[in-house]
Amino acid sequence: MVSIPLWAEELYKSVDALWQAHEETLIQAPVVLIGERHTEAAHHESQLRLIQKLAAHNPLSVGLEALGSDQQPVLEAYLRGDLDEEGFLRKSDWFDRWGYDFRLMAPLFRYAKSEAIPLFALNFPDSKHRRLLDQNSSGDLDEALLRSMPPKRREKLTALHGRHPGSGDLERFLRGQQLWEAQMATRAAEHHERHRDRQLVILAGNGHLGRAWGVGAKLERLGLKGAVAIIQDANRSLPAHLHLDPPPSDRCLSPVLGVFFDQELTVLQVMEGSLAQKLDLRAGDRLTALNEKEVSKTAQVRWALYQAAALGQVALEVVREGERLTVTHRFDPCLDTPAQ
Repeated sequence: MVSIPLWAEELYKSVDALWQAHEETLIQAPVVLIGERHTEAAHHESQLRLIQKLAAHNPLSVGLEALGSDQQPVLEAYLRGDLDEEGFLRKSDWFDRWGYDFRLMAPLFRYAKSEAIPLFALNFPDSKHRRLLDQNSSGDLDEALLRSMPPKRREKLTALHGRHPGSGDLERFLRGQQLWEAQMATRAAEHHERHRDRQLVILAGNGHLGRAWGVGAKLERLGLKGAVAIIQDANRSLPAHLHLDPPPSDRCLSPVLGVFFDQELTVLQVMEGSLAQKLDLRAGDRLTALNEKEVSKTAQVRWALYQAAALGQVALEVVREGERLTVTHRFDPCLDTPAQ
């Protein structure tokens, strides 16, 4: 088993620099956890590059926060070639369940498919997370994994909770984070038990991988020791074995509106500097169509934005104080072909 030293808090500016300094430890670790900011393309590119480097030395399995365990059959159908990307996105309810731009993770999925690297879902099946919160239950998870939250972790999550409208009760929000981390650790430990011949790589949000509380710490409580956590955070605000701050990516991504909606697609808040602000969207506007496709829920908006990237246009139809308005933004289209 690899011994994890207490490394200095050095911030690596590239995957190559991090790899050169810690190649042997990373190759020997039974588990490598690689964090991300979900919307940051450079973080997803770093994850893929590290996976490619590890795959040159070890057979791998890659666990994904982005998918729930009930989506595993759809994921495997995609990896076998039984589903194309469009079929995978539709059958997995990607834009409803995960919601983030698939272009961020598409290179990883394509690489894993081409190299026959198993991907597996770490998250809860649909609605189970909410049900456990409603019942104040841990379900089949070990309650010991949920008992403590370090004060600094609580402080950061409380601040995060305050920045998001509609986040609900704070204590429920905090327990929800603990449930996610316990679920991911449990799924990862179970997978490792069945596939001890493979090095395990876990991809999840930075906040879930902090050394004192995150998935790696919970894996250790479950008996799987020696995990190495890499967090991608320029401020080094979370405890990790290694910190990485890769250069910005120029990857073409789907447009982002930058608004908070309610369930009826009424705008609650417009983010400063966002596309929505440039288009003069306002709180109280209700979105009814995007690029001439009617929308009634956020998953449809995300899908339409994903498709819009190839068109080079976002045309929004909104209702404002009873009046219908159309606003349009044009941009250079992405060269890849999204699912239609």
